[in-house]
Order: sequence, then structure tokens, then C-alpha cells
Amino acid sequence: MELTVTRKVTFGFVAALGVMGAVAVISYLSTQRLIEDIEDVARTYQIMGEVRDIRNVVSRMNSSVRGYVITGKDEFLEPFREARQEMERQLGEVRELTKGKSEQQERLDAIEKLVAQQTAYSTNVIAIRKEKGFAAAEDVVSTGEGRQRVNVIMEMVKQMLDHERKLLAERKEIQDDSVLLANGLIILGGVLAVIIVGFASMVLRQDIRERERLERAILEISDRKQQQMGHDLHDSVCQELAGIAFMGQVVERKLAAHAPEEAAEVAKMTALVSKAAVHARSLARGLQPVEVESNGLMVSLEEMGRSISELFHIECRFECEEEVLVADNVVAVHLYRIAQEAVHNAIRHGHAKKVTIRLTAARGKATLEVRDDGKGMPDVLPETKGMGIETMRYRAEVIGGALEFRRAPERGTLVRCTFKLPPAKPGNRTRVMNTV
Repeated sequence: MELTVTRKVTFGFVAALGVMGAVAVISYLSTQRLIEDIEDVARTYQIMGEVRDIRNVVSRMNSSVRGYVITGKDEFLEPFREARQEMERQLGEVRELTKGKSEQQERLDAIEKLVAQQTAYSTNVIAIRKEKGFAAAEDVVSTGEGRQRVNVIMEMVKQMLDHERKLLAERKEIQDDSVLLANGLIILGGVLAVIIVGFASMVLRQDIRERERLERAILEISDRKQQQMGHDLHDSVCQELAGIAFMGQVVERKLAAHAPEEAAEVAKMTALVSKAAVHARSLARGLQPVEVESNGLMVSLEEMGRSISELFHIECRFECEEEVLVADNVVAVHLYRIAQEAVHNAIRHGHAKKVTIRLTAARGKATLEVRDDGKGMPDVLPETKGMGIETMRYRAEVIGGALEFRRAPERGTLVRCTFKLPPAKPGNRTRVMNTV
């Protein structure tokens, strides 16, 4: 089933919105993932900081014990006590931060056990130094038990730090890939949306151009048919009526001598036939308004003014101060129809008693104006304006012109159509035509 213009445009924009929606969802998910990665990275750095603090506390504890063993001064015991309390806090912080990380929890368990052993060992060394003196404490320290345990703790701390550094590197790689993928999808989605909208716009423009072409073709066919009908009416019906009227005149003359009453009846019939011929010519002129010659528009507008004045018993003038030649007969027909519709609107809707049709040209442009003294029109045309106005606008667009409707300065309505005029041929002469 062939899609209509509305469906094509709707499909295009819905598809574009779908792509943009998908891009928005991907962007949101990528942003959330990035936020989670940033939080994980921050937690990793925090773990690394706390683990380093454990290392530093172990070093301070070991240094405090060594200082007390060497000097025997109690001032070295206070840092040991503070470090021991701080160690408990540090181990609790790291345990909380590494929840869900089994490897790190196992290492932390080992460190906690070693720290407890080292604390007990250091407490024992301090007690021996107090009770038995430097030599006895030095004998215990010289075994290297405490140093070995500290080295194992430092190695376990190093493993925890290396594990977190590895996680940082992996997260950075994942973040880079996620950002690259998100940016690629966003760019691809944007490009696809632009392509879809552009394609929909192109389809819409093509459909609009095709519709305008068909409308112009229909309008041109209608005008050609009207012209053909006018030509046929003029060449057949008008000529036949003229022939009948002539024959009636012959019969009237023959009857005038011996049958004057019958001659009078024939005369009435002949007059009616002549009147019908005049009406038929007027209809033919309306169906075929403009002659092919370049001055045909001026002649046709002049005849329009004359026929309107006679038919509606109003004053209808055509003014053209300087000769305006329109070589394109199609353009001339469109302009004639615009003027014809404007004049009829002024009479039917504006109840005008005076209508002026004016044709002027200057600087490669020409202007056709129809001004009346009727009741005028609103400053803003209603949305439900008639087909006549729409047809006038469309005719103006077909010839590349611009049509405007507004109130006349004093009263009535002014209809103005401005259009491009081909350069005039040499030999133009000034001409003034006024028709009442």
C-alpha cells in the first residue's frame, strides 16, 4: 500500500525520535555506569589509603618498641599505645571497604592475625625490658621473630595495594571503552537521526513539488479547456446565431410589404437571436480571455472593464499609463483570472459601485491592482476564506508573484499582485486606456 505524505513524514519523524530516544537511553545508562565506576574508583583509592595507613602504623609500632628497648624511656610507649588503638580502627575501616572482595578479605584476615601476634610480641618485649633490662630484651629482639612478622605484614599490604592498582587499571580500561562506545553510539544515533529527518524532508519536498506540479497541470488543463470551449463557442454557436439573425432580417424584409404583423414578430425574434449572440460572445470572451499577442492582457482587461460596466451597471475602469507587455500567454491568463475574481468579489461581497483595474510596470516588475469603493474587508482574513481567494493566491504563486489583500486608504478593498516582468522589447509606446 502506498504511503501518504502525512504517513511518510510521520514515519520519518517517529523513526528519528526513536533513534534519539535510544541515544538518550544509552547516554543515561552510560552516565550511570560511569558514575558507578567513579564511585568504585574513589572507593579503591580510599582502600589504598587505609592500607597504606596500616603499613605506616605497623612501622610506628615497631619503631616505638625498638626505641623503648634501646633507651628504656617511657616516652616511647605512648606512641605504641596510640598506634595499637589506631590499628584497630584502620583494620575495621578496611574490612568495611572491602566487603564483597573475598581475596582482599582473606589478606586482611591474615594481616589482622599477624598484627595481633606482633602486638602480643611487642607487649612481651616491653615487659621484659621493664623487668629484666636491656640485655634480656635485646636477646628476644635479636631472634628476628618480630622483624620477620613485620616483613610478612608489609608483603601482605603490598599484595592488597597491587590488587587495588590492578582493579584501577581494569576500571580505567573499562571506562575508556564505555566512553568510546557511548560517544560512538551517540554520534551514530545523531547521524542516523539527521539522515532520517533529511530523508523525510526530501520525501516531503518531492511530494510537495509533485503536488504543486499536478495542481499547475490541473489548472493549466482547466484553462486550456475553457479556452477551447470559448474558441468553439465563438466559432460555432456565435456564428450560427449570427447566421440565424441575418436570415431573420431577410425574412423580415420579405414580409414587411404584405404581412407587417408577421414581420414585426420576426423582427422581435431576430432581436432576441442577436442578443443571444452578444451573450454568447461575452461567454466566449470569458472562457478565452487573453489573446496570444503580448498586449493581449491590456486589451482583455480593457474589455473586462467595459463588459462589467454594461452587465452590472457600475463604473469599472481599466488604467494603464504605460504599455505593459506580457509575452507569456499563460502568465497573462493567470493575471486576468486574478483580476476577474477580484472584480467579482468587489461586486458580490463588497457591493462596490466603482472598481478600478490598474496595470503598471517599473524596474523589471509589474503590478496588477484592483481597487473598489465597497464595504471593504477585515484587516486579517478569516481562516475559512473562500476558494476564490485561495485560487488567486495559487495563481500568483504559479507565476512567481506575490498577492496581498488590504483595506483601501479611503474605503473599499485593494488587491495587489506583484510579479516579475521580462525586459520590454524596443519600440514600446505610451498608451492610456480608460473604460467606463
